[in-house]
Amino acid sequence: MTLPTTMRAVQYTEYGASNVLTINQVPVPTPARAKCWCVFRRSA
Repeated sequence: MTLPTTMRAVQYTEYGASNVLTINQVPVPTPARAKCWCVFRRSA
């Protein structure tokens, strides 16, 4: 089984004074590997 490479997405487009929502084919996002750069400090 293969996963799809594109999906339909609603995108906001601004044309002068009017605003338009359009439905477009876009690439499927790939999840990034989670990285934690947090620093935890214990209170004294």
